[in-house]
Amino acid sequence: MRVPQVYSLCDIYVQPSVIEPYGIAVLEAMACKKPVVGTSVGGMLD
Repeated sequence: MRVPQVYSLCDIYVQPSVIEPYGIAVLEAMACKKPVVGTSVGGMLD
């Protein structure tokens, strides 16, 4: 499966990271128009 196909199966994307320098998976989920819930660490604050 390709990334957009995987995200299309989801209703929401959750990234419960304690340490995350830059959330590439968060950007992928946003590109697939999925709501994202994440912690306020690292690159996810941007």
